[in-house]
Amino acid sequence: WMLAPDCAVPWDARKVLSSFLNGDTFDINLARKEGIMVPRPGVDPELDRATSVLEKIDAQLDSILETLKDTLDEPRLSWFHRGKEPYQVCIPISWMERHSRS
Repeated sequence: WMLAPDCAVPWDARKVLSSFLNGDTFDINLARKEGIMVPRPGVDPELDRATSVLEKIDAQLDSILETLKDTLDEPRLSWFHRGKEPYQVCIPISWMERHSRS
């Protein structure tokens, strides 16, 4: 309908919709491929701030995991997410066997 020359869409709406449909506001190829619309940075300042906070927290958690790997001398430690209990440390059974008290 946007391509119809005589459609009755107000100019302001056309401008917004055009920006939306040409990929300025999100990656249209990703949306078609994955079925999700992810806003591009700068489109939603509140989302940008929240994303920044989450990235900082993720970096802190990665730092904690690296510290645990060094402390326990086990490079295979990883995060395990179970339902509503994310970021549990997954410790290999072999490490547990080596360090268990008999």
